[in-house]
Amino acid sequence: MRNFGTPYDDVTPLLVFLAGEQSGYINGQAIAADGGISLFA
Repeated sequence: MRNFGTPYDDVTPLLVFLAGEQSGYINGQAIAADGGISLFA
């Protein structure tokens, strides 16, 4: 498998979501945008 994401692929959708209205329901969370590396740790 070992196909890791890129910063653009991981961070951009997250930033778009967090800038949107729906992100108002999220609080106190740490969101990992690491290309899936944390899945192998």
